[in-house]
This record gives sequence, structure tokens and C-alpha cells, in this order.
Amino acid sequence: MTPIRLARVALLLILGGCGDAGSGAGQREAPAVAPPGLPATVSRTPHFIIHSSATPEQTAAVGMAVEALHRSYAMTVGQHGTTGPFQLVLYRDQADFKAHNRSSPWAEAYYRRPHAFAYPGEGDAPHQWMLHEVTHQLLAEASGLSPQRWMNEGMACYFGASRLSGGVLHVGAPDPASYPVW
Repeated sequence: MTPIRLARVALLLILGGCGDAGSGAGQREAPAVAPPGLPATVSRTPHFIIHSSATPEQTAAVGMAVEALHRSYAMTVGQHGTTGPFQLVLYRDQADFKAHNRSSPWAEAYYRRPHAFAYPGEGDAPHQWMLHEVTHQLLAEASGLSPQRWMNEGMACYFGASRLSGGVLHVGAPDPASYPVW
């Protein structure tokens, strides 16, 4: 992304009001080792390894969503770091996530290198938490960028709240069912 385009995205995020109310994953944290209680079921997509206690259908849907994000992210920002595989941990539901949460007690999802942690949500955007966290992951690992915390969080909101349809993430087209849009 050119400096001018990056500045435009930053300005849109500031004016759009997407703040730091999310998971706090934009914080720089030390790399984590494999967390205790890592789900035993492992699924793979071209760019991700998903450790999952969710249903196979939920896992496949999140896998499709993060691959769509990966394509859109690579076209928008580019990749200068690793190309994957990126590590995801998908819990069965909110209760399972909370039981294994190693982040803030209020978090719905988080990224702690090298894993993005989330659970499939309810409603029309069940992938939203993981898309947000994987954006943090791609910024740190795929792009090799170290944006300021507000920009990191803003980029995660920008990509994570974009509409997903037909396996394509429509970056910049807000999904009314996703956080922080709703």
C-alpha cells in the first residue's frame, strides 16, 4: 500500500470512529507458545492451520472467511513477511473461548503471536471476530508492518467489518451485522 493510500485509509478509520474498543489485540505482545488446552482437531486451508473445537461446518465457514480476508488483504496491503501457514484457534462457542481465554476477561477474541483466537459468533456474521484478529496477525506476520496501535486496531476494524459474500470479502463495504457497525 502506498503511503498516500495508507494515509487515506487511516483518515477514513479516524473519521469512521473505529476505535480501540475491540479485543485489545493491537497491543504489541511477546510471542506465545502453544496455549494449554489447544483443540485437538486440526483443519488446513491454503494459508491457515485451524485448531478447532467448533463444528466441522463452523470451522469450514471460518476457513473460507479467513482465506477471503487473506486474498483481499494481500491485494490491498501486500505481503512482505511470511506467507503462512498462520495459526488460528477456533473455540466451540463463547463459553469454551472464555474457559481458555488468556487475554482480557472481556475479550471476545484476541491475537497473541503466533495464534489468533476466536469463536464463531451468532447471527449473520459468525466469522467477524476471527477476521478482526487475523487482520492483526497479517499485519504482524504477513506484512512485517508495525503500525501504531490506533492504526493496527483501525485496520482490523476496517477489514473485519467488511461484507463477506460468495467467498469474497468486499473490503470497505461494511457488513451491518458485524462489530463495530452494529
